[in-house]
Amino acid sequence: MIKKLTNFKEFNSFKEDLQGQYLIEASAGTGKTFNIIIIYLRMLLGLHQKKINTKPLNIDQILVVTFTDIATQNLYKKIKNSIYLLRIGCIQRISKYNVINNLIKEIKDYKNANILLLKAENNINNASIYTIHSFCQKILNLKNYEIYDLLLNKKIISDELILQRKASIIFWRTYLYDLPKEIIKIILLYWKNPDDLLKSLLPFLSQQKLPVIKYPFKNKNICVQFYKNKKYIQNIKKYWIKYKDKIINIINNSNVNKHIYNKKFIKNWINIINKWSLLETKDNFLPKELFRFSQKILINNTINQINSPKYVLFQYIDFFINKIINLKYLIIIKAIKYIKKFVLQKKKNNNEISFNDLLNILNKSLNTKFSLQIIKDIRKLFPVVLIDEFQDTDIQQYNILKKIYFNQKNNLMILIGDPKQAIYSFRGADIFTYLKASSEIKKHYTLTYNWRSSSTMINGINKLFSNRTYPFLFKNIVFNPIKYKPKKLNDYFIINNKIKPGITFWFINKTMDINSYRKKISYICAYEICQLIILGKKGKAFFQKNNKKKNINISDITVIVRNRFEAIILQKEFIKFNLPFIYLSNSNHVFE
Repeated sequence: MIKKLTNFKEFNSFKEDLQGQYLIEASAGTGKTFNIIIIYLRMLLGLHQKKINTKPLNIDQILVVTFTDIATQNLYKKIKNSIYLLRIGCIQRISKYNVINNLIKEIKDYKNANILLLKAENNINNASIYTIHSFCQKILNLKNYEIYDLLLNKKIISDELILQRKASIIFWRTYLYDLPKEIIKIILLYWKNPDDLLKSLLPFLSQQKLPVIKYPFKNKNICVQFYKNKKYIQNIKKYWIKYKDKIINIINNSNVNKHIYNKKFIKNWINIINKWSLLETKDNFLPKELFRFSQKILINNTINQINSPKYVLFQYIDFFINKIINLKYLIIIKAIKYIKKFVLQKKKNNNEISFNDLLNILNKSLNTKFSLQIIKDIRKLFPVVLIDEFQDTDIQQYNILKKIYFNQKNNLMILIGDPKQAIYSFRGADIFTYLKASSEIKKHYTLTYNWRSSSTMINGINKLFSNRTYPFLFKNIVFNPIKYKPKKLNDYFIINNKIKPGITFWFINKTMDINSYRKKISYICAYEICQLIILGKKGKAFFQKNNKKKNINISDITVIVRNRFEAIILQKEFIKFNLPFIYLSNSNHVFE
């Protein structure tokens, strides 16, 4: 069972006595990379532990793991530059950077510190800054173990996407290309082409196990199932027409939740289903309103489940809904199985392995007769590991780190991440892996100060997310209010002599359909921007930073939209106000 998190202590990267395992939970802009660099520099100088005669670590002994090649390069450059700045600071006994001065204060032997830092500078190319996959590759390439033979003469491919794309095309041609037109019409509502299909499958293809789906999909034929679904839908329509007249009385005389099943809603739902029931059944479409009259759903929405509305029609709806198998899910399951099998066979034929295979091999090797020796060698090679962007870790990666570094007094493991980012599952991140780690690691810390944002923005964020007990739904993800640095206190956005809050919401206080709403909110957006530009030209709308003013102009403003469709609506409103408009996107949807 995962225990509930409490408020974390503030982490001081300059002073903390670093021993054992740490979890540092930090929001955006709080200096995660900055803290990694401070810890790194302290280790090079042997200042990371309070005990006497702590040995300085060599540059190749400090393992830093992050999740993209770009991030590793960025860390490498920053660490290299920081080593140089600290070395110059040691020679001059002072630096123009306060961070370096804080470290200089802790140094007792400047001559020795200079020697250690110069050695690190000269060996910077040997710095152990890796992605999780390249770390696995390095370990598996050590010739001490039999697992090395598994990699011998094998070509490592960084990404399986090319093979997956080829498999998706073949699957599309084999299973979908020659289906009847009425089925193809349905498929094209979900995916326009094989690439479209693959995009929806990628989150599942990265998982070791297939998603659990309640329907019995095994050996189901797409075409056969379509016509079965059609028959079930025709039956539902027949029973609906026959029994519908008694629905309102039965529901009104029951204890079903009348906030949900009020007269207005029921009448609207019945009208929609009535129209649908009279149409010719050409596809597998079911109106979502039909599910409101499922016997099971009605019982679940009955107060104390006493005197729930029971009726033969509700039972028929349940029966046939359970018989219908969603074609979309059926195709997804078939495609996942096909693509996984195809990629596995191609890699075998071409003598290739992927980065994900490296993880699998290392994970399995840590459970073999060689595991104790492998773990011992890794700890000796890398007595310290710093994991950046830990929220992007999946369960297999965490288990590898756990087997190597957990409960080791002589080894140090520091995990730095932001679980609020893991909920989006970017790069295969698994929020439950983060929560598992947070329940197993005793030393919990947070980074309190945001270095990036203004006081008004931080106050707005704190107010927004402190308004709920569990703002991220999970009880285990707490929101720790952040603070702003004093120098950000006077960073303001000022309109007509009034300081604007960091966040402003626009509401439309009347019900309207989604297209009318989009048009209306786009008009409001364009109007507000136009007013800002006019006020900016008059010197009445400006940014204030360090008591210096900068009048706002159009180049200071960006609008984030969900997709190209919303951008087109917005553009039409911009034209009305003679506002310049540039649409910048590499894809059609913001989440891509």
